[in-house]
Amino acid sequence: MAAIAGADGSRIRQLARQTGAGISVLDEDDMPTALSDRVLFVGGGLVQRHEALKQIVSRLFQAQGVDGGGDGIFVLLAPAAVVSAAHTQDVLEASGAARIQIDDAIAGTEDRPVSICGTQDEILAAVAVIGDMLSGRGIWGDDPACGLAPDAGPTAR
Repeated sequence: MAAIAGADGSRIRQLARQTGAGISVLDEDDMPTALSDRVLFVGGGLVQRHEALKQIVSRLFQAQGVDGGGDGIFVLLAPAAVVSAAHTQDVLEASGAARIQIDDAIAGTEDRPVSICGTQDEILAAVAVIGDMLSGRGIWGDDPACGLAPDAGPTAR
């Protein structure tokens, strides 16, 4: 998480200023015991969230040592009531991602981890599809360039 947030959170604050998105990191004390990764919340308007997620995925790829058009892994949390394993094929087809895995809800939460393997563009497309599912708009909704609903955003992990 330090690669994305910075040791003191300075990178997150800078990213929030640059994009206009609301970005915060869940305190370790509030983390479900089943999670080993830190949880990052990204909120705000459609364009702001998309730009913030684009930069977060880019930094994550750098931290993973993924070059150019290589595949990396991104995990987000989505409400179990909205996203299930039955949606895997829809997200794969709409995003072109190499692999999507939607797991059971995390113990003590109502959220499912969604692991996305693909290029940066494929991951962003998958996040957009899931954002549309969260907003109830269906695959790609009103804005295929961004896809994220103004009032519902996935949580990066």
